[in-house]
Amino acid sequence: MHEKQHQPEKRQPVIMVAEDDRINLLVARKMVSNILPQAQIIEATDGAAAVELFRDHRPQLIFMDLQMPHTDGYQATAEIIELAAAGGEAPSIVALTAGVAAGEDERCREAGMDGFLTKPIERGRLQEIIESVFGP
Repeated sequence: MHEKQHQPEKRQPVIMVAEDDRINLLVARKMVSNILPQAQIIEATDGAAAVELFRDHRPQLIFMDLQMPHTDGYQATAEIIELAAAGGEAPSIVALTAGVAAGEDERCREAGMDGFLTKPIERGRLQEIIESVFGP
């Protein structure tokens, strides 16, 4: 009789989209679900909600709008990084922004974000980011 080797279960991909514009949120959700249909996609419409959802769901990947009400993307990122450091796996956080101001990419990296994605979202770039976190 062979013993079945216990393999650690691979966790379902959990992706958060933090975006205060409803249309942008729906577009991002649809694009992500087309690329990774098995992912659980959670939505936050402001930075404070993003922090709470991170605490509850621990997504591995977060697309973070930079300009949101209550708590902006930079502050939400700082709080999420702090929570992750206190225990658990740190997520990949990718900035979502319509702004392409000089130095914004660098400011996002300094804030602890892992990447930068401009709106409108380009599907190929989105797929690269998702595959860098979850594999092809």
